[in-house]
Amino acid sequence: MSNQYADSKSTMLEESSSAEGKKNPETNPTEPQLAKEKPLSFIKLVLCYGLAIILFMLIFNAFLPTISEWISIPLFKFKLIEDKTNFDKWKLFSVMGFIFLSYTIVRFIGNTWRTNEKLEIGTAVTGFPNPFYDPTFKKNAVDFDRSYRELVVDYNKNVELLKEAREYHKGLIDSLEQLEVRLRILMRHNKNATRVVRSLNYSYYKDSELPLDTGLKLILEECITILEKDQSDKSISLFKVEGDQLKIASSVRINFESVDKRVFNKGVGFAGYIWENNKAEIVNNIEGNDSRFEDGGLPATKIGSILGYPLAIDNQVIGVLCLQSESEEGFIESDLLTVEFYVRCCTLLMIHDKIKSTKAAG
Repeated sequence: MSNQYADSKSTMLEESSSAEGKKNPETNPTEPQLAKEKPLSFIKLVLCYGLAIILFMLIFNAFLPTISEWISIPLFKFKLIEDKTNFDKWKLFSVMGFIFLSYTIVRFIGNTWRTNEKLEIGTAVTGFPNPFYDPTFKKNAVDFDRSYRELVVDYNKNVELLKEAREYHKGLIDSLEQLEVRLRILMRHNKNATRVVRSLNYSYYKDSELPLDTGLKLILEECITILEKDQSDKSISLFKVEGDQLKIASSVRINFESVDKRVFNKGVGFAGYIWENNKAEIVNNIEGNDSRFEDGGLPATKIGSILGYPLAIDNQVIGVLCLQSESEEGFIESDLLTVEFYVRCCTLLMIHDKIKSTKAAG
């Protein structure tokens, strides 16, 4: 399952990278460039066409009288008008307006026939099929400009949707990665628990007592492998309450001198602190002035974070489990849930050993 997820994740990332790599900046403008190409606001549109009207009035009053005077001279020579003064700017404007209006209407009708196959030719009474439909006909620049603006607006909307989709995709990938880690830990935890229980089963089946130190060592070796941040810099020690002191009953990757000499009273050191408070706790980024982590003159590897968990029955602490890491962020809260199982197993073995010792003494 993990391999399938990794393959699918890598495939998605490769497709995303290849798609982005194929973008040509000349034929495919970048997103910020197109995002700037927005339609004019209503105020700018009013100002634009208002200024155009003013410019038209200036041209009308400044140039049309001169043009009409030039045109009236050849018209008078060809006897098309009786008096030069009869052809003023208004007549010129009317003629030009009629020509322009006629051209616009004729062009509009022709373009409509060429762009709409279903449009009939004629009136409401007489309708003929349209033989002028041209699928290759291209609209004029105004239509292209309008279509381009609409496409830009649609593109900007799609860009926003794409950004949201990418953020969602990234969040989904992160969630899947976290889920993969959790599933991997749970599967490893299941295998570890199976090995521990299987060893106990075999021990009782052979009618032989599993030594306490051997059983605890077996559990600690499995416990150190199920943490979320699975670094190889971790060590583990299990303290047992003996009278009014804590002594190391079993450990993994702890030097023998520390195992032999490290003893804590209640409230002294981190193990004593957990014993006194009877509450599991994680300390990341251990500060140098924290009195709970004084080495007492014993040789010890500097640690950056620690996890402590009490072995308690009916609010009575019989031991403390400590996991150390050289990393300053070696543990997370979910580690407490997975470590709890191994704490309960150690508690069970220690209680069983106590019952066995009591029976032997009685």
